[in-house]
Amino acid sequence: MTSSSEWQLEDDLPAPDEAPKERAPMSRFRRPSAPLALFRAVFETTLDDAQRTILENSVNLAIVFTVPSPAWVKPAERFCSSLSRSSWVCIARDGTDRSRHKATLGSDEVASALGRGCCVVGIAPSTDLLPATLLSAADQSVVITGVNGKALARALELFTGKSAEVPDDLCAGLDFNEIASAFRPGSESGAIVERLTRARNRGVDAAIIERLPDLESAHELGPLRTFGLELKRDLEAYRASSLAWSDVGRAILCHSEPGCGKTYGIKAVMAACDVPILLVSISGLFTKTAFIDEVIRGIREVYANAAAMSAAAASIGPPRPVCVCWDECDALPNRSTLGRNADYWRPVITEFMLSMDSALAGPRRTAGGLEGGAIILAGATNYLAGVDAALRRPGRFERIIELGRQDRAGAANVLRHHLRGALGEADIEAAARIAEQLTSAEIAGHVQTARRSARQASRALHIDDLVAAMLPANPMSTDKLFRISIHEAAHAIGSLAVGYGTLRSLSVAKRGISLGRTDIDPPDDDLFTRATIEDCVTVDLCGRVAERIFLSSESVGSGGEQGDAAAATRMIASLHVSAGLGNNLTYLASYENALQAVRADRGIRRAVERDLRRLERRALDIMRANRDALLELAERLMERRHVDGDEAREIFGRCGTPADRILFLTERRPPHAGRYH
Repeated sequence: MTSSSEWQLEDDLPAPDEAPKERAPMSRFRRPSAPLALFRAVFETTLDDAQRTILENSVNLAIVFTVPSPAWVKPAERFCSSLSRSSWVCIARDGTDRSRHKATLGSDEVASALGRGCCVVGIAPSTDLLPATLLSAADQSVVITGVNGKALARALELFTGKSAEVPDDLCAGLDFNEIASAFRPGSESGAIVERLTRARNRGVDAAIIERLPDLESAHELGPLRTFGLELKRDLEAYRASSLAWSDVGRAILCHSEPGCGKTYGIKAVMAACDVPILLVSISGLFTKTAFIDEVIRGIREVYANAAAMSAAAASIGPPRPVCVCWDECDALPNRSTLGRNADYWRPVITEFMLSMDSALAGPRRTAGGLEGGAIILAGATNYLAGVDAALRRPGRFERIIELGRQDRAGAANVLRHHLRGALGEADIEAAARIAEQLTSAEIAGHVQTARRSARQASRALHIDDLVAAMLPANPMSTDKLFRISIHEAAHAIGSLAVGYGTLRSLSVAKRGISLGRTDIDPPDDDLFTRATIEDCVTVDLCGRVAERIFLSSESVGSGGEQGDAAAATRMIASLHVSAGLGNNLTYLASYENALQAVRADRGIRRAVERDLRRLERRALDIMRANRDALLELAERLMERRHVDGDEAREIFGRCGTPADRILFLTERRPPHAGRYH
């Protein structure tokens, strides 16, 4: 190095492993190569005056450079080689050779070089890769956090000869080679900035970003909205330096059945909080390579990129929060279900957890600069039980959020989002009554179907198109339609009569293998008791007894593994074999295995049959007492194919009879015998 205040680059020197290249004719302004200009700019803007003085006059020093990712190691090594100082020994490790790039190797080389009076420079994305002796002997530690606005402006000046003002976070999320590739011979600053902007926004649909919902009214996000509003307040306090990063709630795991908008909801929350997001598929880590060391490197690079994005704004304030969102978290092997390949997968699982712990530790100021970043962790999965329990403990994914199907307000918001003004508010509210209890993906699919129908008819979208998409025509005889309608209306009237749960809607439409559906939210004001379970079973049995009353026989639709009879049997069996709420206290089987216990034990089977027959008679009494309400509701369902809970409650309020006002033919609960007969 020279003693001048400017770093003198021999930028035309080849890298140590390259042959000299033929030089192009020099222009009036001699530009350094893009990698050298970029790293020189970062180097200059990272060091303070004291560090600069020490390094300019360095003699026999041990220096450690920590770079944001493996892609920075080669440019940093070439930069050090280009400095006009021959007594430097450079140890550059990017982690690609796991057998040699570790702390236990290279200490003898460090000791020998320092003993000869040389300066030893270590370069790595993690200090764990460098010789232990170099770390303990280090006189200077410099942490390169990425390319902020100041460094980029200096790089543009070095490369083009002209200064320029650029946003401080223009390079956030871009690795070294992605940034350097924007610097091309003959390009001016504006062209380079435009390339960087496109690179940063690659893969992002600007229209979608603009249409992300307002968090204050985003009812479709359910409990994720509550978390988002809390996070937004925390981040406002953090940015105002009135809340420590360690006090910000910053790790969530969202789970639901497919199509409920987990990833979309996380994106919406982060957009509302002005937090950039790195969306990573765990299964994608494994499809890129079959080598464990490559998977581990991929995990580390994700967090290294996030830390670099976070640190990009640290020169003008606290580190910027950045979200890492792991999609398909259940794709990471679960240690409780590992088979004979456990030894193969265990290092990956351990690395994932350790990297997660390090990320959640937050930014740390060291003598060499800023380490780590302000990282928010989010995860999404369709199968919560498949996620390793250690990831779900406090301190990691400490907040578990379950997203469900849409309620009416949420369905209306999802419709507004996808309709984009094609229908008026009155039509949207009417459609939301039908879309209630659908997933966000199902609603989006119905809107696409409605648009296609209108497009093929060469006309504007109409509410009838949307209703037809959500309740597709299913040609059936009047008798079949009446049987389905009376069955579903019976479930609804039964729930209102016994006061079980909250009735949402009932419909006649083919969804999967089902031709009818009644949506009832179970009660949440208390834990389930025997009385609650018997009310639920009574509601389940109302459908079959209503068919018997009006059609003289039950259909097979109430049978089968997923039918009403199976559900009722499983619940009553669980009282006797699982919950200790039957005749005996003994625990015999889990809820999932209750039917097996019924098949295996004749005494249990008789006890379950007695309870089912008693509750069936109760359901029969309720249906007979509510015959008028049942018929009116069934006729309305036949006519419109969909009736919401409010309409059903209005009908029951006019001509229905609550269960507590019905004189039952049998007692609700028989006296318990001491043992099964």
